[in-house]
Amino acid sequence: MDTTTIAVLVRGGAGRTSGLPLVGATIKAMNKGFILLFASIFSLIGSYIPVLLGESFIGGWSILGGLVGGLFGIWLAVWISKRYGY
Repeated sequence: MDTTTIAVLVRGGAGRTSGLPLVGATIKAMNKGFILLFASIFSLIGSYIPVLLGESFIGGWSILGGLVGGLFGIWLAVWISKRYGY
């Protein structure tokens, strides 16, 4: 199934405009556990990098690093899911 078919199935038909957008339907078709795993791992890595540079683990840089790492992990998991079909 391609993303257009998934979007039509989620929306309930081609003529119906309410429902999930195409992006939401694409993520719904992927393995959410796989995405959560990557987000968690890269969030921890992003939070720990400032600690290696001498900052506090609960400081602002660690929070920002965790946010950036988590977003990167989500992007990477979605990319892998689309590329390799996980």
